Amino acid sequence: MQVIIYMENGFSKVTFPYLDTGMTIEEIAQKDVPDRLKYFIVDYDSLPTEPQESWDIDDDGNVTVNQEKLLAITVASHQMHKTRLLDDAKNTINIWQTELQLGIISDDNKARLIIWMQYINSLLNVDITTSAVTWPPKPE
Repeated sequence: MQVIIYMENGFSKVTFPYLDTGMTIEEIAQKDVPDRLKYFIVDYDSLPTEPQESWDIDDDGNVTVNQEKLLAITVASHQMHKTRLLDDAKNTINIWQTELQLGIISDDNKARLIIWMQYINSLLNVDITTSAVTWPPKPE
């Protein structure tokens, strides 16, 4: 399958042309790609598997993965995951913290609170600036 690729405002764009219109892929590209932007028609299978936001397209239509962009995307994804895990953990311990402040926490819940606080501290220490992250196991 052939697709149309081009760069717009620093971002790579891929258009999947609908060829049953009677138009050629070249005509579709001329119609759909914004004026003055250089486009290329390439085989979809030749495109990188990494996120499209990390792609660069050179003047000859070669698509490469920009490693700085890819790392930035990966770190942002790790940060979102870390935030979700921290939010879930904080929601889990919320009632126990209230019980602790009121002096009515049971020994079992106090033990759970300690385990979950250790988990939260482990999450806070996870280095998300690399491509591979090892997440601490969630307490039972």
